[in-house]
Amino acid sequence: MKHFIRKSGSVFLDTDLYKAVPSETFNAPPMKTSGRAPTKANVDEYLWKMSQKYGIQDIYPALVGTVKTESGRTHWRRKGKGGILTSETDAKGLMQLMPKTAEGLGVEREDWRQNIEGGVKLWSTNYNYALK
Repeated sequence: MKHFIRKSGSVFLDTDLYKAVPSETFNAPPMKTSGRAPTKANVDEYLWKMSQKYGIQDIYPALVGTVKTESGRTHWRRKGKGGILTSETDAKGLMQLMPKTAEGLGVEREDWRQNIEGGVKLWSTNYNYALK
């Protein structure tokens, strides 16, 4: 099974690796954010719930570190016209997901919850693959 694809000098993960599944049936209560931008507490709480869902709560600090590094735990730009935090390379959201990565993970980058779930799902896949 091929896990990496080379295209024009870049290396991408094969989409077969994006098949992380929840560790068991998971029912999270809905988040209470009133449609506003998530607070850091909302982000941390949802990261914890997703880490439990995908069975990687033991690396929760690494997930928090990823969000802090990638986006500073803010889904929105602080300056300019506002909008979703987007890098120069078109990575978006809290986990800074690229378009093809988000597509492979089956998430919408613009939705902060799906952005987190996609990032945690990717972490879970890579973490579990590394443990094999």
